[in-house]
Amino acid sequence: CGPALATGLFPEIRRGRALGAYTMMFGIGAAAGPSLGGIMVQTWGWESVFWFRLPITLAALAALPWLRPAQRAKRSGSFDLLGALLLALGMAALLLAINQLQADLVRGSIIAILGILALTAFVLREIRSPEPIIPLAVFRRLDFIMLNIVNSLVNLVGFASLLLVPYYLVRATDYSLALSGAILAAGPLGLAVSAPLGGWLLSGRPRASRLALLGAVMVAVSTIIMGTWDTGAGIWLMSAPLLGQGIGLGLFQVCILDVVTGRLDVQDRGVAGSLAMVTRTIGVVLGATSLSLGFASLRHAAAASGLEVEAAFLSAFQSTFFYAGVGLLVCLGVTLLRPRLWFS
Repeated sequence: CGPALATGLFPEIRRGRALGAYTMMFGIGAAAGPSLGGIMVQTWGWESVFWFRLPITLAALAALPWLRPAQRAKRSGSFDLLGALLLALGMAALLLAINQLQADLVRGSIIAILGILALTAFVLREIRSPEPIIPLAVFRRLDFIMLNIVNSLVNLVGFASLLLVPYYLVRATDYSLALSGAILAAGPLGLAVSAPLGGWLLSGRPRASRLALLGAVMVAVSTIIMGTWDTGAGIWLMSAPLLGQGIGLGLFQVCILDVVTGRLDVQDRGVAGSLAMVTRTIGVVLGATSLSLGFASLRHAAAASGLEVEAAFLSAFQSTFFYAGVGLLVCLGVTLLRPRLWFS
């Protein structure tokens, strides 16, 4: 609902800037989190990270009565409860199946089949519903489908730094937890800086898709550079690609939100925002699974070749980032076979 609330407060001509400011807050929170988390874990233990969230949550709940966005256009008709339940069941089952496939192939396959059946029923329901939760007509355009797929891929690759860099900082450097948290904050800091910049650039009406492509390329190149880290890499060598990846993610996410929200009517902004967030979440979940499996496989192969434990870890770390970054570049190259996706 966040993008819908953010864009509902401003006229259409300022949609890009509203989305830029909205995305910036993700970066600010994510940049402050690792730094504060490192200090709290080092000072009070890991439990403090969870207690710290309680007053923030209570403050957000207390502020709700003051939230009165001006809705220019409201959806009429009834809420498709059955469609919502089918969508929730299908997505939850597929995400659970990804997790279970690692431990039990049969159980994971059964859950995956259940998810596919639920999503199939959801599509059939939406086709017949007079008030669908997701207007499936927008998926008739190949460009729209491809942009959502790229959104998942970019976030899959971008998740590599959140998943593996903390382990690198602990195992391959001697930095304190507080300093390690500050290094990790470089990525979200880049997102916080580039998101409002992207929103400002969009207000000048260049093609949002071109900025999205630039952001995706930055994510891929920064990921490849991370794969060059050796034992005890310097602070600046680590911070620079993390910052570059964050800047790329910020530009990409703002532009994708702008493209997706622009394709749907104003009263469907909640649907538009949720589509962008769903494809982003799918990328993160797939990243958590595929990157973990790939890293574990590469580390096992390195250890089997005779490398010591730490050397095997570093080899797998470097290879994972290299393959992830190059893989994203290859996928982006394939999309250029349809240049109108980015340049029309």
